[in-house]
Amino acid sequence: KAAIVIAAFVVVLTGWCSERAPKRGRQWLLGVGSAIIAAVVVMHLNGADSNVPAWPLFLAGLAFLYLWWLGILMFDLTFIWHRYIRRSVAVETLVQWRRGHDAKPKSKMGLGS
Repeated sequence: KAAIVIAAFVVVLTGWCSERAPKRGRQWLLGVGSAIIAAVVVMHLNGADSNVPAWPLFLAGLAFLYLWWLGILMFDLTFIWHRYIRRSVAVETLVQWRRGHDAKPKSKMGLGS
């Protein structure tokens, strides 16, 4: 149980300490997650009998990473949908970006003053 908690802490710490660029943060999270999954698979194979096949473990690890990546994309797309499309601030944001400024959040949406 301690190994799972430590692995989760390392992944969260990696996401927190990485750059604030979405692409770079996603790469760090998936890279560290891949390393942790590879370490778990190797530890399991070293402790298992020699008759245990390795391919189900690798397949499960790849499936987990793929679903995790899809979860990250779904979160990003949901945030973009609610912030820029559903709330109709897309045009205002593009105008501000063209002027070289960051878009100002609207206080009526609860995103600041």
